[in-house]
Amino acid sequence: MRPVESGDVLVTARVQRRGRNLVFGDIELRDAQNELAAHTPLTRLSTSKCSTKSYSPAAAIAASGTSSSPN
Repeated sequence: MRPVESGDVLVTARVQRRGRNLVFGDIELRDAQNELAAHTPLTRLSTSKCSTKSYSPAAAIAASGTSSSPN
């Protein structure tokens, strides 16, 4: 993990695999030069029968209150 001093940050969340009860994915943060600033894996309990297309790891993190920031 490294700081992004200025400019835009691109956040990409991907579902890698969706099982019966768990969803596995990852989230990347990249700076304006497309250099990796942070990466975190994601494992989430699936409590609904939603399709992978409608599942949002970023929304799941926001809903759970989990953060990858050091504060």
